[in-house]
Amino acid sequence: MLASLTLKQKILATVTLAVVLSCLLVGYFSQRSAQQLIETRMFEQELPNLTQRIGKEIEKDLTSVAGAARQLANDRFVLDWVERGMPKEQESILINQLKDMTSQYGLVTASFADRQSAAYYNQDGFLRNLTPEQDAWFYGYTKSQQDLMLSIFRESNGEVKLFVNFQQLNGRGLAGLAKSLDSMVSMLANFRIGDSGFVFMTDGSGKVKLHPDASRIDRDSLTQLASGSTNLLNKQPFAATHAEVDGQPVVLASSYIPLLDWYLVAQVPEAEIYAELDRARLHILLVSLAIAAGMGLLGMLLAGSVSRPLNQLARLFRELGSGDGDLTQRLKVEGRDELAQVATGFNNFVAKIHGSIEQVADNSRQLAATANEVAAKAQLTQHNCTAQRDRTVQVATAIHEMGATVSEIAGNASLAADVAKQANEQADAGAVVVAQARHGIVGLSGEIEGVAGVIESLASQTDSIGSILDTIRSISEQTNLLALNAAIEAARA
Repeated sequence: MLASLTLKQKILATVTLAVVLSCLLVGYFSQRSAQQLIETRMFEQELPNLTQRIGKEIEKDLTSVAGAARQLANDRFVLDWVERGMPKEQESILINQLKDMTSQYGLVTASFADRQSAAYYNQDGFLRNLTPEQDAWFYGYTKSQQDLMLSIFRESNGEVKLFVNFQQLNGRGLAGLAKSLDSMVSMLANFRIGDSGFVFMTDGSGKVKLHPDASRIDRDSLTQLASGSTNLLNKQPFAATHAEVDGQPVVLASSYIPLLDWYLVAQVPEAEIYAELDRARLHILLVSLAIAAGMGLLGMLLAGSVSRPLNQLARLFRELGSGDGDLTQRLKVEGRDELAQVATGFNNFVAKIHGSIEQVADNSRQLAATANEVAAKAQLTQHNCTAQRDRTVQVATAIHEMGATVSEIAGNASLAADVAKQANEQADAGAVVVAQARHGIVGLSGEIEGVAGVIESLASQTDSIGSILDTIRSISEQTNLLALNAAIEAARA
């Protein structure tokens, strides 16, 4: 598949893929870093600061009321009055103290009780003596070794009150202060973390005591609201966990209030915590798409600038390979990059080839002229050889005829010798002479036949020379044709 792509397409695909991968990797790691940063900020800064700040504000109010109760229970004037039997005429010492404290701390009621006689007073005066049947809380409290006791009670009309009691473990004073928590309840109910996050309070066991949803108060516990939330009840200044409430992923954080032995719990939907991250993710996606589009356009321009000279080079090679190449064409050289160097090298290479071809054309023209001269001389030589061959054939024929005549003469001479031997046996000397003459004639006949063979061989070699001359003439004609073509190519170049 990659082999079928052009260089421009490959460069564009590479640039686009690199940009997309870079954007995806940067976006992924940015999201991871942002998520870790948000979680770190949420779990180590915002939620701890928020829950502990609210818890400290609540504890501050509780501490001030508890301090007032401690002060009242240990007031030396009130205790001196109690030690003197609580005379009626000096009851105002206690009543005025209770009224001042009610006004100063914004209390619903302020009370004082004698742990010994169980006499019970509030800011309006003496109420009654407490009895075990009606006031079991008093007798249970006085028998305990707990000096400070805090409790929150919700009236039937929905009013929430904080009761703070302090007693002298080794004395007679017991002070009880009641303060309305409606403002705190309203503050907790109206307090929002983000868009829908809120806070509520549970007792030490996780029982819901204050909640924006009143139906959950004293009905649900923290473990019922969210599974896996038991680690929030470890009496730590801050604890947090991921949980699921009513099918919604949330973050729960708690802060322990030691004075009340309660927990302030913050509940924040995870979707709101990561809402900013989701917006950032969308922003990163849009920016990545814009960058990818821009880099894609830039990649197209880059691919075009790289492939354009290569396309020109390929076109020139195709033209040269097709047989109609024009060696005078040159690539356009722009810039000083590698492609410009390739174009320069190609132009130099073609220029050298062009020069070599022109030199070959000149040499071909010279060779053609020389070949024409050689052809003319070969033609003349062939003509002379043909004439020589004809004359040699005539000589060979004549010599052959002469050999036949000599052979006939030799035969006749032999016959004559035989006749002469019979007729003239006495002429030995003449016979010897005739025999010698016969022998000479026979030798001459053999020599004549040898000359005839040489002449025939010469005729055969003459034919070979003629064939060679024909070959030279053919080569000359082909050389003339090659020279003509080279001259035409040189003229075209």
